[in-house]
Amino acid sequence: MIEVQRTMLDGRLATIRFTSRRDGDLGVRSSAVGQVREALDRRPWTWLNQVHRDRVVRVSSPGQHAGDEADGAITADAGCVLSVQGADCAPVAFWSPQGVAGVAHVGWRGALHGIVERTVETMRSVGATDIYAVLGPHIRPESYEFASEDIQIVIDRFGESVAGRTIDNRPALNMTSVLRAAVDNAGARIDFDTHLCTSNDQWYSHRVRSEPGRHGAIVVIEEADASA
Repeated sequence: MIEVQRTMLDGRLATIRFTSRRDGDLGVRSSAVGQVREALDRRPWTWLNQVHRDRVVRVSSPGQHAGDEADGAITADAGCVLSVQGADCAPVAFWSPQGVAGVAHVGWRGALHGIVERTVETMRSVGATDIYAVLGPHIRPESYEFASEDIQIVIDRFGESVAGRTIDNRPALNMTSVLRAAVDNAGARIDFDTHLCTSNDQWYSHRVRSEPGRHGAIVVIEEADASA
């Protein structure tokens, strides 16, 4: 488990956690996902049926929009547990000093659809002005061979830096560069990158190991005294 905490201007805390294989399978089809969620946070969760698009839900009460088809969620309310799952796609958390937090599931298709920009836009709609992104574990170019025709589509949107090479010198997609470009396009800034690759077996990987399991990102705004 990786945890990042940031203090907002009103004194509340944006708490961001990235789970690993050791924390359990957060895949929505896992028979044990309910127990895994409860072990990580006993409050109701907003979890999403992810579809690689750009829908973002606004959550104002714990568990609201649970199971919705969406790839992002934001909140300005304390105690709302937001989550996304991944197994190569990037779980990206967002926070704003103005008291808003969010999370998005970002693969290359979702990036092309504008999920990062839509998440930032939705945060701005509830008062966020300065917005920061925290990049969770995702597949890095060394392990992400990619068809050249598909790479060109991503290059056309995000620039040449998204083209990479695998460890054995095959064409690859650099998802980190995709994320950085998307965050920049949205007018937000990178706060922190875990610099971790899902090819490492601490995490689940569909591409490297054909695994059905999912790790996740969990984002929640806590009242200032909640962590005391």
